Order: sequence, then structure tokens, then C-alpha cells
Amino acid sequence: MTYDDLIGVPFVHGGRSRDGLDCYGVVLELFKRRGIALPDPFACVAKEWATQETATDPLAWMADHLRWSLRTDTPTIGCAVVFSKGGRVADHVGVMVSADQFIHALEPVGVVINRIHRQPWCEWLIGFYDYAA
Repeated sequence: MTYDDLIGVPFVHGGRSRDGLDCYGVVLELFKRRGIALPDPFACVAKEWATQETATDPLAWMADHLRWSLRTDTPTIGCAVVFSKGGRVADHVGVMVSADQFIHALEPVGVVINRIHRQPWCEWLIGFYDYAA
């Protein structure tokens, strides 16, 4: 799986292009590179989020919209990794690129790679999910 070209792409709420990506935009792009077209249930809400500071964060519903996925205990390269930064709901997602690293879009720095077992990610980890047709 190639992903180096995404490093440094700016963070944009609702971003779905090289001009800017949000965390789910990174997931969509990397699954697309695997030949998997995931649904984008956040598209209309993400556009609203990008234009209104008071809009509801589309990722708050992520857990309900991961219906395309199957939870796995063992992370594999290419699987989605889901976090809860806020405590009660899934609100961030990335893609595993090695046994201990994941790629994601982080505000304000953009697309980066972090280690899954380092703070704060290991505390916020909900689980690993892969595509289930």
C-alpha cells in the first residue's frame, strides 16, 4: 500500500482531495487504493461542518457508520484504526501502515504518521476494523 504522497496534505474538515483531507478522507483514499470503494456517510455533514463552526462533528456517528467493517483484535496493514479522543464516542480514524504505525489527518498539521502504542493514541484506541463486504 502506497501512502507517502499523502504525508503533509493539509487537514480540511470534510476534505476528500489532495487539497485537504480529514481523517475519514484518509481512510477513503487508502481503501480506494486497495480497490475498495467505501461509503462516505459524512459527505453532506462534513460539508456543513466545514462551513459552520457550530455544526455537529460528523465523526460523532462514526461507530454507527462502520457497517462496512469487521472488528479485529489483531491490526493488519491497511485496516482502519478507530479512536475516541472525547471519551464516549468514536471521533477519529486512521489506517495502519505497519505493525505499530498508522496514518491519519490531524488538525492542524495535516496527514501524519504516529505510533499506535504511544501516548495519547494508546489511551484513545477503540479498535481495529477491516473491510467486510
